[in-house]
Amino acid sequence: MRAGGASCLSRGAWGIRAAAADMTTPGIPCDNAVPGAPAGSSGAQTRARGPSIPRRGSPTDWERGSVQTADIIAIYGAGLSSVLAFAQAATAWRGRARLDVSASFAYVGAGDFGTPVAAMAGRDVQEMRVYVEFIVRNVGGRPCQVSAVMIEAVGHEGGSRTIFQISPAGTLPVVLDPGTSVEVKIEKEHLDLAENLAFLGVVDGPGRRHSMPPDQARTLVREAWSLPTRVAVFQRRDDPTDRVVAFQVAEQAKFTQRPIDARTRKHINFVVSRPKSVMNTLKDHDQPRANAPSDASSSPEVSG
Repeated sequence: MRAGGASCLSRGAWGIRAAAADMTTPGIPCDNAVPGAPAGSSGAQTRARGPSIPRRGSPTDWERGSVQTADIIAIYGAGLSSVLAFAQAATAWRGRARLDVSASFAYVGAGDFGTPVAAMAGRDVQEMRVYVEFIVRNVGGRPCQVSAVMIEAVGHEGGSRTIFQISPAGTLPVVLDPGTSVEVKIEKEHLDLAENLAFLGVVDGPGRRHSMPPDQARTLVREAWSLPTRVAVFQRRDDPTDRVVAFQVAEQAKFTQRPIDARTRKHINFVVSRPKSVMNTLKDHDQPRANAPSDASSSPEVSG
């Protein structure tokens, strides 16, 4: 009986200690307790492990899995949105209207178009014609209308901005499909009239400008200034005191002058500038003269 009693007492004490542990540590299960069994149950009856009881306020495994899945879905959605936005921006960039503009001098041996120049052909001197040939390519992803070749310049004297828009008949305006191009011929005297070149390129249907690379434009204009020119100084018949520089235009062109203040002029980054005005350049014979009419009744028509 002592042994048995001792055994019962020991098991009873163990049950009391387990119950005390369970009471002093809320939420921590007793590993040896069987649900529904007395605290003093012994031996094999107390070895079965019951289901874990979570602490109060702690998320269950299912809840923890839901949170992780929601985070993954949110991250995936944000990444997918970014990729789609980037793809749409790239498509819009490739599909925008883009024109590549280049130009060079063309020399021909016959015809009436262009400026007469003397060129060496072996040992003989041959008279040729020179003009500027623009090549405009549509390198964008949509059709684009080319309206005119545009030259914008600011004079040395006076606060005016001069804009030439040249649209040769039968050539411009034209709609270029992606991957196609057009050749446009203009007289070099349009470049000779520029004193401080601000823009050289083309303008499209909506009025957007597409410029030549500045280095190419600078080289082209400087070469034009070194060649003979048909630009001359004229005296107006209706006003002998008014002297102008002009030339006989062969292609359709629009000439516009707009006022410009000193502050705006100061912030213009000119592509290239003459050392002196066109009128003084011609008076000082700093540029060779080509065949030009000896008289003119008026200057080119001014609009704007």
